Amino acid sequence: MSSVSDLRPTRAWFAVTAVAGVLIALAALWLIEPAPPARLTMASGGKVGAYYAFARRYREQFARERIELEVRETEGSLENLALLAHADSGVDVALVQGGLLRASGGGLETIAHVAHEPVWVFHRADLALTRLRELRGLRVVVGPEGSGTRPVALALLDAAGATPSLQVEALSMRALEGAEALARGEIDAMFLIAAVDAPVVQQLLRDPRVGLLQGVQADALARRFPWLTVVTLPRGVVDLERDLPAEDIRLVAARASIVAREGLHPALVDLLVAAAREVHGAGSWLHEPGHFPHVRDPEYPLNGEAERVLERGPPFLQRYLPFWLAVWIERMAVFAMSALAIVITLARISPVWGWVQRTRVWKRYKQIARIEDAARIGSGRDVAALLAELEEIERDTLGLTVSSRVAPELYTLRVHIDDLRRRLTARVTE
Repeated sequence: MSSVSDLRPTRAWFAVTAVAGVLIALAALWLIEPAPPARLTMASGGKVGAYYAFARRYREQFARERIELEVRETEGSLENLALLAHADSGVDVALVQGGLLRASGGGLETIAHVAHEPVWVFHRADLALTRLRELRGLRVVVGPEGSGTRPVALALLDAAGATPSLQVEALSMRALEGAEALARGEIDAMFLIAAVDAPVVQQLLRDPRVGLLQGVQADALARRFPWLTVVTLPRGVVDLERDLPAEDIRLVAARASIVAREGLHPALVDLLVAAAREVHGAGSWLHEPGHFPHVRDPEYPLNGEAERVLERGPPFLQRYLPFWLAVWIERMAVFAMSALAIVITLARISPVWGWVQRTRVWKRYKQIARIEDAARIGSGRDVAALLAELEEIERDTLGLTVSSRVAPELYTLRVHIDDLRRRLTARVTE
């Protein structure tokens, strides 16, 4: 039988195993989800719009969690989509109006719907307009190039039969510029897609020189364009004292959504959803508290992490710990489990693991050697006790589980036990 010292792994094998373990652990750390970046850029809209106001509130929420959110002013949703489509733009996430899917490329994901954006059609108060078709031949502002209002306005006008042969004079103006021109009577009507509390919308709703085309065909438009939904502006909600509006007004509205480029860090997705709940969860004139954020019929593929957070709430640790600490603990837990699995696997295939298993066999050999020495000098009565002890060792070996490399040695041990039992039994019967 080989000596114990002959079977022990060499120091070189210990060194190789240790170095390999360190290298594999470092590789595992590199492969684990990296820490979230400390900076995120969001494309919003013009400074007078609701998107810009929303983005600034998001920035405040991110700052509390030690993440810098840069808000980039843009012309609107079309420009936001264009920025998201180009990785070198530096924009990671944007607020985007619904109904612009054809204007975007692939590689984008919906994080959440966050607000209703009514399609407002304001006109001169002296024009008795009841349908979109009646805008034919008038001077109508449809929004500037790059805004989300323009393609939606043109699509609705075309569906209503108001634009054959360019019978609508489509004008490109910013919202405030168009509102002032409408109040002065320089244009006849204007489309505007904006939240009800946007300053320009409030200004137009209160201006006696301006009328609002109500949603007589709202249900039909919502059926024709699935990205539109019907909402109601309650009577008196704009100004209770003046009873504005004087009746409930049905409107069609697009959904404002947070849209991100694919691959956004999951921790930042969690933070975006949390910020959206804080900013939009209180309700508005058009929806009940808790209605937003949500995702129903997303125009872009739904981000998996956002779906999980919207359905189940934030990750467990983020509910009780600061964001940065929760993320750090989650990463370290993943690393620890990965490293443990690697160490166990490495140990099982290395000579060190074989040596550890062999020591369990060698321990029994030492016990057998002690019994042989005792039997050599003992009486028959002593040998009977030694047989009982040998039986106990045999039962112990039956419970040993070793690798295939060590199995022959375990088998040899059992053969030696059986041989010693026969010799001891012969001594008892003499």
